[in-house]
Amino acid sequence: ALTRCLFELMGLYRGDLFADDLLSEWCQHERERMRVEFVEALCRLASLQEQDGEFETSARILRRTLHSDPYREDVLRQLVVLLAQLGRTAEAISRCDRFIEKIREDLDTEPTAETLELFDWLRRPEAKY
Repeated sequence: ALTRCLFELMGLYRGDLFADDLLSEWCQHERERMRVEFVEALCRLASLQEQDGEFETSARILRRTLHSDPYREDVLRQLVVLLAQLGRTAEAISRCDRFIEKIREDLDTEPTAETLELFDWLRRPEAKY
């Protein structure tokens, strides 16, 4: 039942509240609250799908999550590990590289040590998933 409800939520959510008026202060708090709740629901759904062995579906949901919140390193790490387990290491590494570039350009920061360690591990030829 929970999974069905989360899939329905995913289908209903169309983006930020009053997205055409992103500068209006009157709705910023509610817009952010709704985005955070949506992202958390997607994270929960992705984990449930992964537990059920629905790895491709989980990866799709994680991509959607990153579209809504592109700076969530925990979500990126989950996606990268999943892609590597699916044998799509090149795609995982590409995601890593794009993420590093994005946070450097947009936020003028570096990924956490945990994220960098995962990225380094992925690039090792002996890495096993």
